[in-house]
Amino acid sequence: MSVAVAESQDDCIIEQLWDQYTQKDHDAWATLYRQTLATLPGRMCDEYLHGLSKLGLPPDRIVRFEELSDVLRKNTGWEYVAVSGFLPTKQFFSLLADRKFPANRSIRNLQELEYQELPDIFHDVVGHAPLLMDPIMADFMQEFGKAGMACDSESKHTMLARLYWFTVEVGLIQRNGSLKAYGTAIASSAKELEFALQSHSPNRLHFDLERIFRTPFSMYDLQETYFAIDALSQMLELANDGFSCVLKAPEPLPDIEQGRLVETDSVISAGDRSYHLAKLGSCV
Repeated sequence: MSVAVAESQDDCIIEQLWDQYTQKDHDAWATLYRQTLATLPGRMCDEYLHGLSKLGLPPDRIVRFEELSDVLRKNTGWEYVAVSGFLPTKQFFSLLADRKFPANRSIRNLQELEYQELPDIFHDVVGHAPLLMDPIMADFMQEFGKAGMACDSESKHTMLARLYWFTVEVGLIQRNGSLKAYGTAIASSAKELEFALQSHSPNRLHFDLERIFRTPFSMYDLQETYFAIDALSQMLELANDGFSCVLKAPEPLPDIEQGRLVETDSVISAGDRSYHLAKLGSCV
């Protein structure tokens, strides 16, 4: 998180400085791109795969934001801007409301290829850009930014953050009895892609707005619970009336402990928590 508080969008946006990337940086991108594309078919939803194919991202070098923005503007009116690390909440929402996606310009090192705790340029581009090519998700993201700017309490910001996390970042979609992913954090991490869809550890639940509002998440580890929608059109339904589902919602009930199931859950598959219990045991 930035120490200085940015007052406007212009205070947040920096130059990508593409010419300063090293060959090691480009090699990391190329390795990630090659490995990731091998894991996506059959696991990511069709909308994501279609958007990725239309983007024409370079396989052997880090993408230039101006090239990426040219393609996005022609399709859905979005563009990419470089930022340094995490943004203040107000500026993050403001950029999204203007169809500007804030992306980290740094890339993970070769020792963190499978899973990166914090977002880097590979996550921000390969994770997010394909869905920004989809008209539904393009509109959803803009409306999300507007809703964030309209939030007037910490509890509403928490509800909105959880909704964003369990849809945009780690969302699953169930079609014809088969689970696939559309979440951007999942798309950009081979480790989480396999974990979210195949591991016996996490819970997988049908989408439930109130349940999401009550469910904490971890930005720095694999999830204990994932939620599955039935169609991307559900995303725009959430955005109706400026995300009134959040802004006009009553105060949420107490949080549900991560990994726990409750009677009202609509369970697709119950996890055994083996991954997180093993990590907990190693810390004892």
